[in-house]
Amino acid sequence: MAVAGRRPLVSTCIIAKDEAAMIGECIQSVAALGGEVILVDTGSSDRTPDIARELGASVVEHPWEDDFSAARNAGLEHARGEWILVVDADERLTPQSAQWMRRHLPLVRPDVQGMNVQILNRRLGSDPKRTAPMDVVRTLRVFRNHPAHRFQQRIHEQIFPAVSKRGLIFESEIQLDHYGYDPSVVLDRNKVQRNLDLLEAGLAESPPPDYRAYLLMQLGREYQRVFAFPKAKAYLEEGLGIIMALPETPSFAEALGIYLAEASLECKDLDAAHRACEFVVGNFPLSSDAWFLLGSSELDRGDLSQGVTHLLWSCALVERAGNRQVLRSPIRWESSYTRAAGQLANAGAFDAASEIARVGLEQMPHSFALATVFAQCAHGRPEVLARMSEKSSAPAILAVARILLAGDAAPDARFLILNTPQQAAKQLTAWQAILSSERPSKRQLGTLGSLDAPIDLYLGALLARRCGEPALADALWHDLEHTHYAGAPLTVDTDLLETPRRVAKSLGLLGTGQEIEGGALQ
Repeated sequence: MAVAGRRPLVSTCIIAKDEAAMIGECIQSVAALGGEVILVDTGSSDRTPDIARELGASVVEHPWEDDFSAARNAGLEHARGEWILVVDADERLTPQSAQWMRRHLPLVRPDVQGMNVQILNRRLGSDPKRTAPMDVVRTLRVFRNHPAHRFQQRIHEQIFPAVSKRGLIFESEIQLDHYGYDPSVVLDRNKVQRNLDLLEAGLAESPPPDYRAYLLMQLGREYQRVFAFPKAKAYLEEGLGIIMALPETPSFAEALGIYLAEASLECKDLDAAHRACEFVVGNFPLSSDAWFLLGSSELDRGDLSQGVTHLLWSCALVERAGNRQVLRSPIRWESSYTRAAGQLANAGAFDAASEIARVGLEQMPHSFALATVFAQCAHGRPEVLARMSEKSSAPAILAVARILLAGDAAPDARFLILNTPQQAAKQLTAWQAILSSERPSKRQLGTLGSLDAPIDLYLGALLARRCGEPALADALWHDLEHTHYAGAPLTVDTDLLETPRRVAKSLGLLGTGQEIEGGALQ
């Protein structure tokens, strides 16, 4: 926390009520900033304020008035830092972001008044290092501490109008992991109904057109959260109609158009989805989400050429930015490649489809969907396999080899791996040992210890046992059992291992009647 007598670099401001389960991790995530933490408690009946105090935060009691801006501003009044960071109890500042802020905030030029951050909406219990967020939102959460910088609007409160009047807004690398819209949390707290009530109250106050459009967008978004897509579509269409009549297009119009396109696709209204996407790309031509949705709607309408073109343009925009988090839904990057390749494959254009899938796999080498499309295109086509062997990375080659093996296409997998020049990769060397017609050497068997994917561990254990290395076989099996299946007892008939078991049979590694007992291969 801040050193007494010295103005802190950052004041972290939080509002909360009954967040005892979340508030501790939130405060701990900002501790590396070395600044002060101010918690505005709006009437907790649990230990939320006590936990905050125990962790060194200052607690401000503020009665709830059905107004998020009033609560936010109460915290700003007590902040002493040069910069303000606004977080919620269900958010976590990433360690990399804390380092970035400490290093860069003191160097920001004076005309920059605020910074947009990325809110990564995640599922509870997910591992941020391995699991992509459900969606990504960019919003202003870091700004200079100034009396004119105050929030507006009772719900989905905004600081942007106040901060932008005084200077520039910078796109930063700061990220917050957010767990509050995980479905279980939303249902637990009835967040959607609370938000709907406040938004409807805002509409009843006869707001100006731009703010009315903003409220309609948020109403549509709330209905999308509970899968009420026709209601969502109606509110979003009304909001877009208002925006199109304004003299200037507001910045939130991009999100509104994307939400409308999503709701329209869910309602099978392809024309409405197409119109919404065309509005967004016309006003925000670098919106990778809009190009993805436009391509999807065109494919659904039967326009293969335009659909594939726009899906690939969406990918190009992501790669140009060098950051897949530019997407509101990061899974769309993978989906763009997969759907473009899959549609071409269905049309019989296997060379084009396999090349698109191959390029996608270079970006996402662990994509099961892309590896499957490529394997389907490459099966029985040595020229396609040769192109991958020559041009692709070891992780991409391994992904396709696993799919080919699982599909009982061992000759294709053998050709793919044994003809690749990238012999140095440990996993690839291990697979060469598995696929080679010669008995693997001790050195080759030693590479099995570096495997980590379930199918690799399974095959490696079988191969080690067959080659007279029981200790290595047991170690690999133990890793599989305890790392991937949480210690559940495994046998060769375990359902989750059905695919690797078929692969093992196709390679002759698993003989008839072979069993596994007590974690050891017999």
